[in-house]
Amino acid sequence: MEKTATLIATFWNVKPFLPAVLKFAPRKVILLIAGPDDKSMEANLDAVRTTFKDTFALEKVRMPMDDIYEQAKKTVELIDREATPENLVVVSVGGGWKTLTNGVLYGCYARPQRVYRIVSNTKNLDGVIELPRLSYNLTPAKKAILMKVAGRGSKSIAEIASELHRSRAMTYAYLREMRDDGYVDESFAVTDAGKLALL
Repeated sequence: MEKTATLIATFWNVKPFLPAVLKFAPRKVILLIAGPDDKSMEANLDAVRTTFKDTFALEKVRMPMDDIYEQAKKTVELIDREATPENLVVVSVGGGWKTLTNGVLYGCYARPQRVYRIVSNTKNLDGVIELPRLSYNLTPAKKAILMKVAGRGSKSIAEIASELHRSRAMTYAYLREMRDDGYVDESFAVTDAGKLALL
């Protein structure tokens, strides 16, 4: 069975969008848009609709303007919805706002096994550059601790260790490693980076 592809792309203009479309020939394109809905944006969307009207299904998704966590969360939801054994997900961060690019990349890092390729554009916008599919690199044990710490309320680290059937020493060792990686702060409260890693 031949695989199909969905292209999830940050979008503000047609030019940065084209290289990924031409390289991956998607059956569906999801354009992620942040920023004002002005005449220029609508003209660019109309150009995509007109040029590719019978080539792929098109979906426009409005993204929050400056909330990287919410952008990453929405990206994760789209990846989870589109990725199947028969359908590859390609993510293009070639156009759009910088905060949107970062939010989309962080969403990809939460689902590296579900993303086929992450690409950006060459300087002249005539090709794509493949980016690494990075991950937050949390072991299942660390992720379980981070999840418990995120929802701990007034529980102590010792109580969390007990709930997870781990020694206090091992739990603290993992927390110190996660602190050094930026997932928790000095008091072991989950940071923004930790929240992204839990998506």
